[in-house]
Amino acid sequence: MKTTVFHHCDFAGRPYRIQDFREPLETTGVLPFVAGIGSFQRSHVWMLKLKTAEAKERLLAEGALEVKKLYCAVIEHNKRELAFKVHWVPIYVSNESVQKAFEDFGAVTDVTREQWNSPGLEDDNPAGLENREAMDFSQEPAGLIAVKRSHEESVGEKPK
Repeated sequence: MKTTVFHHCDFAGRPYRIQDFREPLETTGVLPFVAGIGSFQRSHVWMLKLKTAEAKERLLAEGALEVKKLYCAVIEHNKRELAFKVHWVPIYVSNESVQKAFEDFGAVTDVTREQWNSPGLEDDNPAGLENREAMDFSQEPAGLIAVKRSHEESVGEKPK
């Protein structure tokens, strides 16, 4: 598995076929190094075995491919890091509170808030407005790849 990567493609592009990957793999220069490719899960996750570790690194450096004009992530299956969103986080909740809420599952390495723009509000904050509904963060899981959490959690304290 040292030369294997997974492609997680946009669900909207299903069904994907082997020939859909030919051009993107050729563009990245790894097509001659492909030893095998096949559908792994529900036609939108594909497993790709390469002939060399260098070809794998080249593909991982790309980060993503465009397959059928849709986003297709290149995933290192041995990577021990998760990234996910937590929705409906009030803006008064600090990043530290979110880190603390998930520290049982490993070291949280990054917490970011999304920014968005809306017509008529750019003058107040040219960098964009903070999205109250989502936080992204990644962590190294402590022996777990995925953890089922309650769909409702209390994080942080309300301001006084």
